[in-house]
Parts: sequence; structure tokens; C-alpha cells
Amino acid sequence: VKPVPADCIVVHGEVCMSTGAVAVRLGVVIGGERLKEFGFAPLTTAKRPGLWWRLSDLPAICDALIARLQAVKEAC
Repeated sequence: VKPVPADCIVVHGEVCMSTGAVAVRLGVVIGGERLKEFGFAPLTTAKRPGLWWRLSDLPAICDALIARLQAVKEAC
């Protein structure tokens, strides 16, 4: 069993991170609405307010952000 990273919590049995933690890991400001636009569904918990994103989705979040940036680049 892997330890839960310091910037994560367990929500409904899944290791999750806050929107702010996702932004810190990516090194860019990104909001929950943008993550939803990319097709990701947040979890919520009564333990801690806010939106929580599955750590297992982070690679796909990176791919979605790369695709978005590539589209912007190609439109220039």
C-alpha cells in the first residue's frame, strides 16, 4: 500500500487532491471549472470543503492540458 501524499486526502476510498494542489503540481493556475470542462468529475466530502480530484486522473489531466496548449499554439 502506497502512502497518501501530503497534498492529498482519501475521499470515498480514492486518493484525491484539491484544485489548488493540482495547480501546484502542474505549475500553472487552473480552476475547478476548467478541470470540469476537460471532462473530469470532482468528488466532494463533508470532511473538507471544496472540490477533490482523483490523483489517478493526474496523467489524463496533464494530457488534456497539453492538448489545450497545443491547440492554442497551432491557432497562432
